[in-house]
Amino acid sequence: MRRKLTNLLGSLLLLTACVTTSPVSENISSGKTVLGNGDFSSGENSWSSWSNGNKCRFSFSKGEVSVSVSGTENKPWDAGIQQNFLLMEEGKIYRIDFDARSDTGQKIRMDIGMIRDPYYSYSGANYFRLDPEKKTYSVTFTMRQKTDSNAQLHFFLGSSGKGNIAIDNVLLTCLGDEPPLSIPAAFPVLDRTQIKRGIQFGLAFAAPYEGAYGPELKEEYFDIIKADGRFDHIRLPVWWEYHTEKKPPYTVDPEYMERIDWAVSNSLSRGFPTILNMHWFRGLEEYPLKYKAEYYAVWRQIAEYFRDYPDYLYFDIMNEPHGALDQYWNQIFPEVYDIIRETNPTRTIIISSTGWANMNTVPSLKLPDR
Repeated sequence: MRRKLTNLLGSLLLLTACVTTSPVSENISSGKTVLGNGDFSSGENSWSSWSNGNKCRFSFSKGEVSVSVSGTENKPWDAGIQQNFLLMEEGKIYRIDFDARSDTGQKIRMDIGMIRDPYYSYSGANYFRLDPEKKTYSVTFTMRQKTDSNAQLHFFLGSSGKGNIAIDNVLLTCLGDEPPLSIPAAFPVLDRTQIKRGIQFGLAFAAPYEGAYGPELKEEYFDIIKADGRFDHIRLPVWWEYHTEKKPPYTVDPEYMERIDWAVSNSLSRGFPTILNMHWFRGLEEYPLKYKAEYYAVWRQIAEYFRDYPDYLYFDIMNEPHGALDQYWNQIFPEVYDIIRETNPTRTIIISSTGWANMNTVPSLKLPDR
């Protein structure tokens, strides 16, 4: 069973990588091509390569890049090829296509992201297990960060293992504007709302922006979990702090709230009890008294926005309280509890104990009797 669960979770992480096994000469969708010398007909022009441990040898010839890997580096980014100065426009949908093969079934990582610190990804980290036969691999994603005229495309090979890899026909195509969100509005009535075994989209929204740490969340993921049948609820961790104005009234970005609504509603509409949380709040964790007003304001907005949603939407008011917050948690969480109760008098509220939700600290949690 553990292996099956691991396989499903791995599949969800790789879902942004839709593998096409049709002939490699097949045309892709028309659109604006962003990348240069993707067929390597001009050798290494527009590309650069690196190998920190000198365990990779690169050859840009015969219309492809061939990589001979003699050993494994410590991290995926310790070796690879890249192209810089790519224009990525906010709100646009992009598709990356490339042909690749490996004689030993190596796994590679591909993403597009920032060229400078903090090096966030725009496309999400996409992993591919290559076959001996050359195949076409594709990724589609939405640029959710501000326009960047100096983005990087990487193929990370540092942890691919020994063998020979060939990459060719790399295309980065702008497919146009992101369409308006379609948010479900019909939710089933559940006979039971008890939860036992769940799954979470851990790094989709628990990031500075969607795609920075993990894959972009897509509607098909909810269908895959539903069809799998082994999970009875979904948890949606959210890093609200990055999408909130830093002065009163601490307004949450309306477009971001709508995107979270899209995720919540897609989960609820498929009959999943859904946990929506405050996953991280660095300011509150380090300086509780300074940032508690912002924390309260964000939860007031969340509670008001989702007040009429089904009762199987649960609020998790703080993921794993810790740090300086431990000292003040018994003061702060009852106050946010009362804020939620103003608009959601019967909704299930999840309250964790301190010390990273350590079971040993549960007795010190002073639950409200109201």
